[in-house]
Amino acid sequence: MGGATSRFAETDWESASAGVKETIDGSMPSEDLSILTLRKNNSIVDQRSFEIRNDVDELLYVSKPIVGSTKWFDLCSASGEKLFCVHTDALHEKWTIFAYKPVWEDQQADEGISDKEKIYRRARIDIAYGKSHGEVFPYIQDWEHDSDFKGVASDKSLLKVEEIKSMTAQFQSYIPQAALHDNALVHPALCGWWVWENTRNRHQMKMHLVKDSDIALHCIVAITTNLVHVEKESFETTAQVLGQ
Repeated sequence: MGGATSRFAETDWESASAGVKETIDGSMPSEDLSILTLRKNNSIVDQRSFEIRNDVDELLYVSKPIVGSTKWFDLCSASGEKLFCVHTDALHEKWTIFAYKPVWEDQQADEGISDKEKIYRRARIDIAYGKSHGEVFPYIQDWEHDSDFKGVASDKSLLKVEEIKSMTAQFQSYIPQAALHDNALVHPALCGWWVWENTRNRHQMKMHLVKDSDIALHCIVAITTNLVHVEKESFETTAQVLGQ
């Protein structure tokens, strides 16, 4: 379980805005409140295959495992076009989002990662040591400090995500712009919230996003945080068994 308090009930989902102007896949930010379903296949082992649909069951994105890996995955459009691939380090604390097309003119591809396709740095998800929260940093064009012109990670994050303290797997996200009230730090308004809904025949995440949100980024973050959550739960269960 995570340690954050849920802010779902105090969020005005109908009128709140995330204020996003540009999205990672170039599509328009969400125009209104979006309720998405990330529907997983029935495999217990595979935590990377999802269909992402809106509230009228229209297919928006599909995620697929990258063959030869246990954590990496692709995010594809509804038509099957590869948009992003997500790779992680050995500790699963840094998850790099690569685009299959250059993000800016003259951006150089990362070599030695994929021998089949050119991929370009887009953003990075940093997972905290306790694996209960994370932060997304974009890669930016910085000719002064980037000698190979692949892009450097910005020091300003796009999004923060927290695992909520709950019996079910719940997460929430917000744009990292904290406000001050009576000299106390007030939690920023949410832009996203999602929860696992599991039955015998259905395994899916239900996601709420306020208007002006980045849908593709949230889909990637949701799949990534689920992978981290499953790994953490497995580790804790194993530790309990060994400790008996």
